[in-house]
Order: sequence, then C-alpha cells, then structure tokens
Amino acid sequence: MLSNLKKINSVFFNKPINFRKFSACQLWTTANTPSQKIPKFSKRLILLLKSLLRIIYNSILTTPIIKSPKTGKSDIFFIRNHSRPNIENHVKYFENIEHTSVCVFKNRKTKIDIFTFFYCIFFFLKFRKLLIESFKFYNVKFFSIKGLSVFIYLFSSLSDSIKIIPILLAHKKLVSFQDQVAVENITCQIANNNNIKTFALQHAISHFNEDVSSFEKNYIINCTYKPTVCQNILIWGEFNKNIFKKYTDARIFVIGKPDMPEIENPIEGVTLIFQDTIFEDHNNKLFEIQKFLKDARIPTSLWFKPGHVLIENCQVREGPLRKIVIGVTSSL
Repeated sequence: MLSNLKKINSVFFNKPINFRKFSACQLWTTANTPSQKIPKFSKRLILLLKSLLRIIYNSILTTPIIKSPKTGKSDIFFIRNHSRPNIENHVKYFENIEHTSVCVFKNRKTKIDIFTFFYCIFFFLKFRKLLIESFKFYNVKFFSIKGLSVFIYLFSSLSDSIKIIPILLAHKKLVSFQDQVAVENITCQIANNNNIKTFALQHAISHFNEDVSSFEKNYIINCTYKPTVCQNILIWGEFNKNIFKKYTDARIFVIGKPDMPEIENPIEGVTLIFQDTIFEDHNNKLFEIQKFLKDARIPTSLWFKPGHVLIENCQVREGPLRKIVIGVTSSL
C-alpha cells in the first residue's frame, strides 16, 4: 500500500495534469447541449444519484480487466473506454498486435480497493482550484445538477486511471482508442509525464466544413481536436491530417485511406446515416431526404448510432448497406 502511494504521488505531483483537457468533452457538451434536450430536474436528480452509487461501487469493489499477451512480454499498452459490437469488429486489428496488453475500462472484475476511492477525494481536494477553474472556463456551475454529474464522471475516470498505473508504467508505449474521453485522456497525460510514448487513433472520420458556423462544428473542434494530449496521432487520409495539424501539436501519421466496404452486388437505393440525438437540425435534414426518396419510390435504409435510434422500436441498422450512402460530417 505504501509503495503504491509513493508511486501514485510521484505520478501526479512531479508534473501537473491539464484539467481543461481532461474535462473538456464532458464540460463543453454539458454547457452547450440545447435546453430542450436536457431532462427534467427530477429525472436529472435520479440519474445523478444512480451515477453516484455506481461510481462508489466501481471504485471500491471493481477494477478494469487487463489482458496480457500470451508471450508474456508487453511493450505496448492499448486502452479504450467504449465497448460496442461495431467497435469490437475492427479494434481487434490494433489489440492483437504482438506484445500488446489491452485494457477495456468497461470490462471489469471484482476487487476490493478502498485506497483508490479515498485517494481520488484527496486528489480533487488538492487540485480543487484547477478543477473549479475548468468548470468556470466552460461556464458550468460546479454546485449544480449538471456540474455534480460531470464531477462524478471525472471521479470515475480518475479512479480507473489510478487502478492501472502500476501496469501502465511497465510499458514503453501507450495507444489510446479515443484520447478525448476523460479516462483515456488522463491516462495519456500520466504516460506523457512519465516518458511513455503516446499514440491516439483518430475517432471517426471527422469531416466538416470549417467555413460554416454550427453546433456540430464546434462540438467536433472542442470535443475531438482541442482535448487531444497524445504525442502522436494515427489518422485516416490527408484531409484529416490537415485538420489535426491545425488544432493539435502532435505528430500526425496517415495509416490508411477511408473507404466503403467492397460489395460484389450492391443493393439499389440509399443508406442514410444519422448523428447523435443532439444534432437535431442535421438529423431532420436527413429525414427530409428520406421522405423525398420515399415519395420517389427509392428504397432507403436508416442507420443510427447505438443509443441514438431516432425512431421508436426501430433497429440501429434498419435495412442493408445500399449503393448510395448519405451522411452528415463525422457520421459519413
């Protein structure tokens, strides 16, 4: 316990953590989500209490599972927060690289750990000034339902990062699936501060028109590019390379070109790919296109993001991939 305390103290106190980047996605989204998309106070309070109980449980009684390579030797540590079937299908190409350990934070096992919970409390008290400054920067009141919800989320992220520090420090390289997510962001910052080379994978194909002012454009800039902390970013295509060069100080490497799957006999019609529910204007435009196509008797498939199905009792992928695909910005 004492050796772990010394190791964790050296990690956090030798070099500062950038709180604005650590909390950027959560605070920016909280501050800018349209009011009509925010649940009623009573529902938000219930969600807050549920989140609090879940975080206490996870912090004290569970820990992320770390999968070590069969060879025993591991130079690369691969981390990701999200776990969905569509992610699992392609992320195996990164996770199955030789000498790679893998931590998926959502995959957990039972382990009693009271120390981490109380260390998180100590950490946020110690750096409370930096924390409050971040909330003020994004215009979110700390002592509010929204503010406390963000704090609980950040507490959970810090807790999971602390739990994997001993394994992290044994590696030479860290690869983050999505370093804008708080738990991955702070883990990458810890790695940077301890001379571990950090790499981030580009999340989605974030193509957008920089000349147009929109909620989505600002969302992508503030929740995809600006929070990035990794020294190196692996991206798709020259267009994305130029955007990352503009908004980050990282070294950029193009590892491939985005393309659609090869299908021998593509099905006639149009597949419409929708965004998160908060991008209401763009989704409404896609529904307008669908109505036009339907009136013209052109078959369509509606594809939604998991958790953002916009039609009641509809599947995530309502219909097959068709010959023509229409999407909005990062969805496409």
